Amino acid sequence: MMYYDARPCSWNGIFDPILFTPFKGYYPFKMYGEMYRLGEQIETVSDDEFVYAVGARGGDTACVMLTYFDDSDDAAAKDIEITLSGLSAGEKTVELYLLDETHDDELVRTDVTTADTLKTVLKAEPYTTWFIRIKQ
Repeated sequence: MMYYDARPCSWNGIFDPILFTPFKGYYPFKMYGEMYRLGEQIETVSDDEFVYAVGARGGDTACVMLTYFDDSDDAAAKDIEITLSGLSAGEKTVELYLLDETHDDELVRTDVTTADTLKTVLKAEPYTTWFIRIKQ
């Protein structure tokens, strides 16, 4: 599937055509737009066939967006173990945003670290998207 444009209409999954408010489909475009503006894609690898990831960096910021998509009616929630490596030295703020059935790209956790590698586990139902922003 692709989007031809983002005008609010009955064929658009981004904005409500009556209220002109965002649908859930708006937020992945917002997340990706932030990464696009950073300017440099970074390598992302997933060893889970149902978890997709993309990342970017620029200036003092790096972002990773990952989503759990399994179209099976029997798909269960899962723990997604992530490792973010190659981070620069010094103190960093790590923000985790959640897009799921009850969250609309909402900040759900903030950490401060000096580590050059971060490991964490993110819980995800099918169709969940996590957006991670790391600022130095």
